[in-house]
Order: sequence, then C-alpha cells, then structure tokens
Amino acid sequence: MFPTQKRRIFMLYSHLAPESLLKRTGVDHPSQNLVKASLSSHQRLSQHQLRLYSSDETSSTSGDIIQELKNHVSGFLPMSLVEKFIKGYRALPPYKTHIAPESTPRAQFLIRLAQEYPFSTEETKLVTSEKGTERNPDNVSISDLYYLFEEIFSKNVTYPRSPNPLPEEPDPLQFLLHLRQDVLLITGDLKKGDRTNGGVALEVSLRSLNLLDASLKSLFSRYFDSSFLKLNRLTMMSPSIIFQRIINKERVHPFRGEGWLDIQQRIGPARRLFYFESECSSLPLAFVQVALFPQIATNMNQILGDTPSLRSEKEATCAIFYSISAAEPGLRGIELGNPLIKQSASQLRRELPNLRQFYTLSPIPGFLSWLEKNLKAKPSGTLTNQECASIEKYFPENKASCTVAEIVKKARATSRSAECDEKSILKQIRQSPHLEDLWRPIFMRLCAQYLLTEKRENYQGFCAMDPVTNFHVRNGARVAQLNWCGDMSTERVRQSFGIMVNYQYEFDHIDARNKAYMENGQVDVDETRMRKWITE
Repeated sequence: MFPTQKRRIFMLYSHLAPESLLKRTGVDHPSQNLVKASLSSHQRLSQHQLRLYSSDETSSTSGDIIQELKNHVSGFLPMSLVEKFIKGYRALPPYKTHIAPESTPRAQFLIRLAQEYPFSTEETKLVTSEKGTERNPDNVSISDLYYLFEEIFSKNVTYPRSPNPLPEEPDPLQFLLHLRQDVLLITGDLKKGDRTNGGVALEVSLRSLNLLDASLKSLFSRYFDSSFLKLNRLTMMSPSIIFQRIINKERVHPFRGEGWLDIQQRIGPARRLFYFESECSSLPLAFVQVALFPQIATNMNQILGDTPSLRSEKEATCAIFYSISAAEPGLRGIELGNPLIKQSASQLRRELPNLRQFYTLSPIPGFLSWLEKNLKAKPSGTLTNQECASIEKYFPENKASCTVAEIVKKARATSRSAECDEKSILKQIRQSPHLEDLWRPIFMRLCAQYLLTEKRENYQGFCAMDPVTNFHVRNGARVAQLNWCGDMSTERVRQSFGIMVNYQYEFDHIDARNKAYMENGQVDVDETRMRKWITE
C-alpha cells in the first residue's frame, strides 16, 4: 500500500481546493420545485416509512440521518456520522428486483437523499436528456451530493483499514460501491416500468437517481485515476482473500467448482493475472488475465486447456489478454480497463523483451441478439442473394431468412445442462462438413458486419453497437481477426454462435486510432485477415 501520509495529503488537498467550497444560497433549483410539486403522487416518504429496520446502535430515522448529513455539507463529516449513515443504510432490507421499485425502502431512501440536495442547472440538463445515463462523467458539474460522497470516500484514506477487516467494520469505499450498485439496479427496474401510468412521479424518481448516480460516477472517475491505482501480479504468495475475491468476481470465463485448481493454472507458467488496487483498499478493483504464446491464439481451448503453450516463457512473442473484469458492479462505466491493459503490457515488456504483439481474445456478447432482431425487422435485407441461394438449395422447404432465424433461435436457447450441450445446434453443424461449409461463411460475414458497421447512440454521438468492441476500439485497438468456434462454451454459443474476435493493441498507433474512432466513428481493421468477411 501507499504511505499513509501521502494518502492524507492527497485527500486534504482535494478538500482545501477553492472550487470545493459551495456557496449555499438557500434558493431551490427549479428541479427541486418540480420534485416538491409531484411528491403527493409519489408516496412522499414519511418518518414512519423511513425508520431504520433494526439497529441497536442507531435509533434515529433515516430522515434524521439525511438532515445530519446536510448540516455538515460545508465541512468535514465526523467518522461517527459516516458510520451511522453506513449502518443505517445497511439495516434497510437489501434491494431485489421489484415491479414497483420506488416502493422499496432502499429506493425510497436514495430518492429522498437525492431530492434533499440541490443540483446545478448543468447537471440537471445532463441527466434529463434522452442520453442522460450515458453522459460523460467529465462533463458532470460538482454538487453538494458529490461532496457528501467525497467526504465519505475520504474516510478510507484518513482512517486506513486493516488488511482483514471484521464484517461489521464500516468500509466507506465498499459502501459507496454497493450504494451505486443499488442505484443502477433500481434505475434499471424503474426504466422497465410503465412510463405512461407512472407520470411525473416516475420521471422525478428517475431524475433523482440519475443525478445521484452522476455524482458517484464522477467521484469514482476522478479518484480511480491511474495515478492513484497500483498494479499487482497475483502469485501463489498473494493473500487468500485476494484469491477468493477474484474467483468470486470473474464473469468472462468463470472458474470451475471452487476455482482453486483453475486459478493455479491461470497464474502458472506462461500465464499472468494482474489487478489494480487503490490507495485506500488492498482489494482488487479490476483484473486482467493474460496468456503468453509464440503466435496469436484463436480459441479458448489453447488458453484454458492442459497443454502448455510454451516450453519456456522466453519463447513468447505474443501476449493474449483474454479476460478483463471489474470486481464490483458499482464500477460500471468507470475507466479502469484501459490503464489496466496498458500498464500490464508495460510490465510484461519489462519482464520479457521478446514480446512484440499484444492481442485480446474477446467475446462478442451482442451478436446473436442483434441478428435475431435484424431477421425479424428486415428479413430480406439481412442475407446476400448468394447466401439465400446457397441456403435454399440445401433447405428448399423454407425461405433462407426463416432457416437462419431458426438456427439463431436454437443457438440462443442452448441449455447449460451437459446433455443438451452435446446436442447444441453448433455441435450438430460441426459434425457435418457440408453444413459447416454452408453456415461458417454466412455467420462470419454477418458477425463482421455487426462489429464493423452497426452503431448505437451514446454520449459520444455514435459508437460500435457491441460493448466489447466499443471498449477496445475506444482504447485504440483494431479488429484483427474473427475465429470460428473460438469458444464452444454454452454462454458463447448463446451469445455469438461460438465466434470470438482478436483485437490488436499496437501501442505506437493507439492514439491515432482512438482519435479516428472518437471523432468519426471509424473502426480500424486488419484488412489482410478480415478481407474475406467484409462485403462492400
């Protein structure tokens, strides 16, 4: 960990900065008037509703806690009040997906917390637009609520925690991450609700939670900057609590069983696992897994199989980043992956000077979902004339688009049971050379189209529809190669028909590629490898 003195100076500086002192006018922002006008139809929170659900140490209502927090908005929060806030919120029943999320205790508390703090006009405009939830956190102005969260966050620095804290010991950083996780869950459920019946009250709830999320996201984006993150390598000498957290948090390629045998393979010869910890917590915030090869890896069996990829690590010329994960749902949208890849690559180059190439082997989570919708919306425009003729020659009883739709439906319905996995549509196709020769070029072309040309709208304007593509191309990588049957696991068959993609990081070109993508939406591609799947 970093020296305690450095941490204290850092946080003290942030609080003494002139811009951190707000001028409180006492005049309600227009959005506050809208909140007050609509609360009658929104089940205004009573003191009885807000009473904490059982805590011997905490007898006041959550409304009282919010008032106490507001009383300290221009000064330092006492640790006792931070502990009171954390314990009080934790005493409320955990949030679970609900058809009426605004009626749950935690949602009510969070909505009221947001409504009790004033926001600037700029902040309100950012989150009330149609693209508000995807706005760039760098453009979010500072609010009183931001400073409340910053004060809570600072307690991790001023009062460093022990490496193995007791479960009941307050952890301000973990609390804020869990708080944002609740905000994201509740907001997602509210958006699924009936906007027509919810009226103004529902819009006010969403606006309040979006403002609260904007403050948390802005805080995390500011303080989880790469200069305040430390890169560590997981080894057999690392603390068991780090191992357990990584095993529990890995989502891209989950560990089998209890995970201990798998993780030993993933940190063994020709393998690396790097993770970020922050100045104020020794627990991993994000981690990346790397495999070393003499050439580009094209399928997950090469990486997770038992056959060694190298006789000696000195032979490695290619590093494959095959899993990048945030350890907390509350970190969604916080830019940790980009600096994690770059710092890991720098570390590897220092260790192994022969490393010259850096690729990923990545999933394509949105491909079949997009294809399924496309086939319904414009069945005649999804396939080329040549593809239609080939399919209808082999399956004359149906239209080509209907046949493809049936294949996609079966793939997306692939069961996780071992018996059904053996009968999956992709494995059936692979058992017939004629079927594989028919379907492979069709699905590979459609996948290339999805990755390279399909766009969605966000705060940047337009970006790649696939979230993994957007992440890597925004970081300055290029689409290098598509891999048929790159991952035959059930999840990948359901997502992308087993197709995986390599993105290439050429560190001399990442700035130019990032600029071309951010300004023009241009996705760079290795035309030599991808030419056969690209149609003009």
